Amino acid sequence: MEYYEIEDYQEKKLNKKKLIKTIVIGTSLLIFIVLFAIYVGNAEFRGWIDKYILHKEITESAGNIITISQDDNPNIWGYDNNIVILRKNLLEYYNSSGYLDGNISVNISNPIFKTNGKYLCLAEKDGNKIYLISGKNIVWQKDIEGTISNVNVNKNGHVSVIVTGTTHKAIVYTYDNVGNPLPTVYLSSTHAMDTDISQDNKQLAIAEINSAGNVIQSSIRIIDLDIAKENASEAEIYRYSSDAKDIITSIKYQNDNVLSCMMDNKIVTIKEKNVKTRVDFEAETTFADIHLDNYFMKINKKTTGIFTSESNVEITNVNNEKLNLYKLEGVPKNITTYNDVIGINLGTEVHFIRNKWMACKKIYFNKGN
Repeated sequence: MEYYEIEDYQEKKLNKKKLIKTIVIGTSLLIFIVLFAIYVGNAEFRGWIDKYILHKEITESAGNIITISQDDNPNIWGYDNNIVILRKNLLEYYNSSGYLDGNISVNISNPIFKTNGKYLCLAEKDGNKIYLISGKNIVWQKDIEGTISNVNVNKNGHVSVIVTGTTHKAIVYTYDNVGNPLPTVYLSSTHAMDTDISQDNKQLAIAEINSAGNVIQSSIRIIDLDIAKENASEAEIYRYSSDAKDIITSIKYQNDNVLSCMMDNKIVTIKEKNVKTRVDFEAETTFADIHLDNYFMKINKKTTGIFTSESNVEITNVNNEKLNLYKLEGVPKNITTYNDVIGINLGTEVHFIRNKWMACKKIYFNKGN
């Protein structure tokens, strides 16, 4: 017969428990990794999990309804965890349950609508009225000389406005988050396509097109706003000129002053005067976007049969180049992005992909709607 000291027996018992616990945790982690890999790579399995386990799929009839009339000429957007509808000079806020949660009176009929975090910039396209809104409050509003063609707002509420219809080709006005004017940039020979102010409020980027010659030339001008306050002629700190075949369509500042630039054939980034091509569009590329928070994306179509196709949604981090891949059946008709959410319209259903967690919710519509 063998005898054990009580301390030895208890130690062996504890070691055995630790071993069992380690095996259970390791096995569970391995199962989770395998299931997650299958979930990401297998559309059929992902659809079953989304529908029956995570309950991410709903039908049109199961959703809450907000009634609108086309006679009101409504404009509908997402902002600050609300659905906002502009109709009859009234900006209405509806919460996630579909209930009216407040409204703001604005004198806007043909809107330009831009959001960033808690700020919303609303302007009259080809008019002169502009509003900066935070939550359900108007922070400031102005009537600007000339006609507004585009606006933008950064996460701190600093606004840039492109104005035409003056003696210059374009004028870019800038304002801080309480409406105080910042430096103004006058463009005498180029058209401004888009603008953005960096997240530290120190730089203004302007996407320009010069159509005066035989070849259309696109460029991006970066202005130091602090220098511009003292000496406008010395404020341009960098200018990027694209190849003749590249047309710049939009720009957006991300973290660490990385400027994402969308062109008609690729996406490039600019940081501290270093230009890097991040994505080249292919014949299979159906959509691309640079307006996700610190990510850009493209969607490639892949034919899987005579009458069937699927799409690869590639979402890339602008700083570390980490790639998230999401696969879906079908080809998008259009897309929209807001913060870290991508809305993809497939015709009879809409997928909402939350990039941070690669989570997806699907809404199905009745055929013919």
